Amino acid sequence: MGAIRLTVVPLDGNHHVIRNLKATGQQRNGLFSSINRGSVQNLGIENATVIQGDTSLYQGILCAFASNNIRITNCYTTGSLTVTDDW
Repeated sequence: MGAIRLTVVPLDGNHHVIRNLKATGQQRNGLFSSINRGSVQNLGIENATVIQGDTSLYQGILCAFASNNIRITNCYTTGSLTVTDDW
């Protein structure tokens, strides 16, 4: 995961929940690698495991990097995010 880029698109998760997301690597990790001028709403992510192998990059469970007036509403995440240089 993490290679998906969301650009100028509204995403309505319709109150769905993504469970057991696993994202590992040395790039931007999370459900989305980046969100640019979009919105995400009504989405849950539970029991996620995100491991980032480069401490110089952005990271997150929902999104590693967000820019340009992002709106995230009614979303939540649970799980773990680990950043390490020991990749």
